[in-house]
Amino acid sequence: MKVAVGLAVLVLGIVLAGGGSAWFFFVRAQDPERSGSHKQDSDKDL
Repeated sequence: MKVAVGLAVLVLGIVLAGGGSAWFFFVRAQDPERSGSHKQDSDKDL
């Protein structure tokens, strides 16, 4: 059971670390008009 929990945490960490930025760029590519000034402000914060 601990192995399953550890695996779930590992996958979640990968999704949050790598998948988060991938999802951000995917959404930005799909909807360039809505990703306006506030999206660029987020880039500056990062």
